[in-house]
Amino acid sequence: MKRISFFFLFLILSVFLFLKTYCFGGQQYRYVYVSYEIRSVTEFSVSGNPQPLIIDSMEAGQSSAEVYDDSTMYSFASNEWTGYKKITGRIDQSMPAYTYLKVNLESYTGESQGDVTLTTSEQNLVAYIEDNDWDCIITYKFGATPAAGVLSGARTVTFTLSDM
Repeated sequence: MKRISFFFLFLILSVFLFLKTYCFGGQQYRYVYVSYEIRSVTEFSVSGNPQPLIIDSMEAGQSSAEVYDDSTMYSFASNEWTGYKKITGRIDQSMPAYTYLKVNLESYTGESQGDVTLTTSEQNLVAYIEDNDWDCIITYKFGATPAAGVLSGARTVTFTLSDM
């Protein structure tokens, strides 16, 4: 009798498991392969253009006048160390006689070269950048002597981030 009870118990459990799996939608599994990758990313951005640099007065006895704007910033970010970086700058055409345009790039992780007069050839602005630099201030300075006369113009400044 014990043997028959065990057999019926086994049979009832088997039928229950069969019904649960096939008739009542038992759990089914599907496996999906997900791949991922992080590529080398280096970003260099400038926040915008400075305000117009306008000289509208000169003090008597001064040989030149200078105005500045420090409302723009730059940021540099990279997820891969490939060595020290540097930032150079240049303008698209020479400045008029008796005038100059200087730029100063602040840096938290590199060595700023201070106020650098921009020309049409590359000028070193920041050297030995070793890590990400965020929201660093850019200061533009425009200066002229009285001999420059009355004039207006604009120049395109090109900043280049490169390996040292």
